[in-house]
Amino acid sequence: MKILLIAGHGRGFDYYSNKWINDSGAVGNGTNERDFIRENIVPKVSKYLKEAGHKVSLYGGSKMEQDCFRDSAYGQAVNNHKDYGMYWVAQQKYDIVVEFHLDAAGASASGGHVIIGKGLEADKIDLGIQSAIKKHVGLIRTVDGRDNLLNVILAKDYGINYRLVELGFITSSKDMDYIKKNTDAYCKDIADAINGKEIVTEKKISVKTETAKEKKKVVETKTKKPSSIKTKKGDTLLSIKKQYGINVSDIRKFNKQLMNTPLPVGIELNLTEVKKEATKPSTYVVKKGDTLSKIAKNHDITVANLKAWNNLKSDLIVVGKVLNLKQTTPAKKKVPSKEKIYIPTQQEMYKLLDSYIGKYIDPDLVYGYQCMDVVVQYGLDLTGGKFRFWGNAKDAILNQLPTGWKLIENKPDTLPQKGDIAVFTVGNFDNKYGHIGLVYGDINLNTFTILEQNWDGEADTPCKLRTDNYTGVSHFIRPYVKK
Repeated sequence: MKILLIAGHGRGFDYYSNKWINDSGAVGNGTNERDFIRENIVPKVSKYLKEAGHKVSLYGGSKMEQDCFRDSAYGQAVNNHKDYGMYWVAQQKYDIVVEFHLDAAGASASGGHVIIGKGLEADKIDLGIQSAIKKHVGLIRTVDGRDNLLNVILAKDYGINYRLVELGFITSSKDMDYIKKNTDAYCKDIADAINGKEIVTEKKISVKTETAKEKKKVVETKTKKPSSIKTKKGDTLLSIKKQYGINVSDIRKFNKQLMNTPLPVGIELNLTEVKKEATKPSTYVVKKGDTLSKIAKNHDITVANLKAWNNLKSDLIVVGKVLNLKQTTPAKKKVPSKEKIYIPTQQEMYKLLDSYIGKYIDPDLVYGYQCMDVVVQYGLDLTGGKFRFWGNAKDAILNQLPTGWKLIENKPDTLPQKGDIAVFTVGNFDNKYGHIGLVYGDINLNTFTILEQNWDGEADTPCKLRTDNYTGVSHFIRPYVKK
């Protein structure tokens, strides 16, 4: 199979700050997410998958320098849905895509989990990786359907067989001590899950020669190699390799139905490549003297199918007509209908702001009462549930906004309006998360009143008002409302 492995974070171009950023991701226990995954996780998973015969690619090449998320965000920002990040991945037609991350929270948080698109059903690979996580570091939650992570959203929209794997918490000494000591076993179990069954690795079998002083060397036989054999009790891929001098990878190549030992007894095993049968034609041009029954018999199909595939109402055919010899009608694609987004009035927006004051807002029910939770709920409420922000607070400016909404850069003379979304991404907020809130009122060039959660970083207080002086605010997002 054609598999793509993605290491989270890394180097990418940020459209809005107009600069390259080498994002380290989460940090903890003497390492960072970006480097640990690239140095210890992806290479080992890749090695095992290649041993199983898969074609494995690494996002960003062998050095994995690129940040797939930031590439996706750039493609979205410049409206190029072909050449960047997950948009590019969709063009490559990979059979399986897996993105690796390490989570971060308080020191007591532990365990990993698998993330897929919201509304999708976990498949065998998702459940297999979940079992590997549970075996090694434990689960913080079961397979999690999300609609607030850009790569997860795009993978679902473009039909990519994708999952994001949180291997454990980098902020947990328990998780990281275990992963560092058992990296190889952890990666092997994840590779087995992606492969669909256990990968049997090849090991050199060597024996001592008669002279004890001589070095060990592999025993090679000079048995003449037949084109195929029937397996007997005790046969393994390695024993056949030894007896006939053929690589295990070639045995697997010549026998697609076999991936691992033990081998069934009594089956025919090809030791040389089997020539493929000539591809059957998909069309036929009617010649003089042809009849439907004659054409059907010569191409091993039924007259009924031949008529159905060519919309023939009778047995009459004319010389020169091109007939389909296979079903050619493509499956109808579901074309999503364009749903109208609810547009509130200005007064409805103001009432919405008032309704949030004093409430604990947590639409995703994870990580407590975050600042972004307020804005996620705000977007849903303003659009009748049709638009949901993804990402952390600083990622709000990378979201593809609903029609009519505006992204406004904060300048010295910028005056926000009540109902705007204030996004903090510069100065002290130039970090992984940023901050965000809703403009409530008392607006002048020096201060404004903001409605927000988690200003103190504790994520345990309700939505409340605070006077802000614009420090760290880089942008405002203005929803579209009826006057």
